[in-house]
Amino acid sequence: PAPDISRRHARPSGGGGGMSGAGGEFSDVMAGHNILAISRPVEVWRATSRMRGIHSQRIVSMCVRRQLIYICTADHNGRDHKVFCWNANGSSKAEEIELGRDALGAGAGGASGSEQRPNIFLDPTGQHCFICGADGDNFYVSMRSTRARRLTAWQGVHVTAVAFDPDTCSESGVGSMLIGSASGSLYEGSWGPNARDIRFENLHVLDQAATPRVTEIHLERIVGDGGGVALFILLSTAGPTRLYHFIGPGPLPELFKAHRSGGGLTAYTELPGSLPGSAERVIYRAGEGTRQFAMLTAHGIYNGSVLLSGASGVILDKAAMLPLG
Repeated sequence: PAPDISRRHARPSGGGGGMSGAGGEFSDVMAGHNILAISRPVEVWRATSRMRGIHSQRIVSMCVRRQLIYICTADHNGRDHKVFCWNANGSSKAEEIELGRDALGAGAGGASGSEQRPNIFLDPTGQHCFICGADGDNFYVSMRSTRARRLTAWQGVHVTAVAFDPDTCSESGVGSMLIGSASGSLYEGSWGPNARDIRFENLHVLDQAATPRVTEIHLERIVGDGGGVALFILLSTAGPTRLYHFIGPGPLPELFKAHRSGGGLTAYTELPGSLPGSAERVIYRAGEGTRQFAMLTAHGIYNGSVLLSGASGVILDKAAMLPLG
């Protein structure tokens, strides 16, 4: 029978997500702004059951956006990675993405398997997919193709989180995305049909001494003082467990330039303990008149509200730890 994942934990994401499990048993669903994998578990199971060789492999990563489901598998030694794409709108066949031999490196299994598994990120339009290996082997694939293209400028960077600026995403490309790495570095990237549209720029290092691993990023445009556009960034890290926030005028390079020169505002809250597999992740939701966050930590769920004061101030209001168990 199809595995019942309807009661599994769902984690909305700023820019994409991953999914881990073994033998087709979905243990964690990270479904972007879409809960397709939760609301239609039978269809997801049927899609995976049609993938050649999937029953002899483990599902190590997954991303869902709109009608598209991307699934990465590996053998039980954490090698032989394969990526499949399935369109939930009527398609009965999942297609394998052409990555090339020995792509994405090794490292899906073992005690640190969730830290070493490849990550998959989809932009809000579902048109652009970024597949990132733990060994710094990174690829791009379009919705209209099954052939992946190696991201030369990204090579060597272990990408662990991506937040897309939705106002810059279209069918033709991605104008801006904030990229986090396992070493605590932040980058801005862009993608388009021409070479001039492709950028990968190092913006900021969170902590050169502690090298916290970026686990989740949320990016929001807000109306700043005087009606100007400002950017608010909320991101979580593991090793150490921290919740960072940045706010300032955009675009992204200007925000971090202001921060380095002392004109920007940034802060973080450090929380005790650590979770296996760098599972510390923050959920952020901005609704009408309210912004709320919740972060999974070793001691419970750290949660509260976010109060923004124009383009210059951030307050984590009524922040408290909800113990688990």
